[in-house]
Amino acid sequence: MAGFYIKKVIAKSAAKGDACVTFGKGLTIIQGRSDSGKTCVANCIDFIFGGSVDKPFKETAGYNGVTMIVASNDSDGEVVFHRTVGKNQVEVSSNITGIESGTYDVNYHKGAKNPPLNEVWLKLIGIQNEVMVVTNARFETKRLTWRNLLRVFYLDENRVDDIDSIAEPRHRYMENTLFLSALLYLISGRTFTEVDAQEKKEIKQARRKAVREYVNRKIQDAAERKEQLGQYRTMRFA
Repeated sequence: MAGFYIKKVIAKSAAKGDACVTFGKGLTIIQGRSDSGKTCVANCIDFIFGGSVDKPFKETAGYNGVTMIVASNDSDGEVVFHRTVGKNQVEVSSNITGIESGTYDVNYHKGAKNPPLNEVWLKLIGIQNEVMVVTNARFETKRLTWRNLLRVFYLDENRVDDIDSIAEPRHRYMENTLFLSALLYLISGRTFTEVDAQEKKEIKQARRKAVREYVNRKIQDAAERKEQLGQYRTMRFA
C-alpha cells in the first residue's frame, strides 16, 4: 500500500547541537508540560511539508533548519528532507525508485529550474502523474497539490476545539470545493474533469448580448439592402 510515515524530525543547530524526535509506525503521542516543545515539533513537520518560510522555532531557540526522515509503507526506502529557515527550497535525498534526489522548490513556478516539492509528497502517497481536479462550482480545474490534501494528514492544533470539522477549510467559500475534489480523488481516483467548465454568469450574459447585437445588426443590414434594391428597381423601370 502506497504511503509513508515519519521516522525522525531533527531541529538543526551548529552552535548548540541538534535536537530530534523519533517516531514509529502507527500512533505516536507527544506529551509534555507547557512550553516543552510539542508545538515546535508540529511546526517543524509543517515546515518540511512546504509551510511558510517563517521560523518554526522561537527566536531564542537557536535552530536554523529542519531535517525530516520519512519511510515508505510499501518498501524499505527512505526520503530525507532538509530545509533551512528562510529558504523556499528543500534538499531531498531519496533511495526510493521514482523519487529523484536533488533540490526542490517549495512553490510551483512554471519553467523553474527545480521541480516542485509537491511531486515528492504526491509520489509518496502513490500519485505519480500530474492530476487536475475541479476547483469550483463552475467545474474549472486546477493542479492537485500536496497542500490541497494536507488537512487529511496534518491538523492545525489551533482548531481542535472547532465546532465544525477541523479537516475542512476555514474559508469554505474559497477552498471547500477544491479540498473536497482532492479528497474525492484520493478516495475514488475520479477527478470529474470530464465535465466541461461552465461559463461565469457575466460571461454568459456578455456572450448573449454580443449575439443579439450581431443578429440585430445583420437584420438591419438586410433591411437596408432590401431598401436599396427596391430603390434601384424603381429607378430602372421608371
